[in-house]
Amino acid sequence: MKYMYTTTPDEGCREFSKGIYGRPVHTSHQSSLRKQGWVYSVNDIEVTHVRQEEAEVEECMDFDEYLRRKYQDVFGKNPHHKMKRETMQAKIAEAEADGGH
Repeated sequence: MKYMYTTTPDEGCREFSKGIYGRPVHTSHQSSLRKQGWVYSVNDIEVTHVRQEEAEVEECMDFDEYLRRKYQDVFGKNPHHKMKRETMQAKIAEAEADGGH
């Protein structure tokens, strides 16, 4: 038996780190779990996990930029620097419902 780790837990897994799970795996099941993306070292999975989180952050930054530009198109000025994403979306939707863009 050997410990294996994944981000998609199944029965018997315990959480080692945020979103990373592991459990002991019998030798006969190790090859099938490797095909499903399980790894033998937490370090191997953390690198992939961190890259996914960075991609999500970049996606959020792109969406925030889109909202700022949309707000500027609708109102003719930049949003306040502390305005939250939800507030920008609500104000844009309200302006569009009132006959804006």
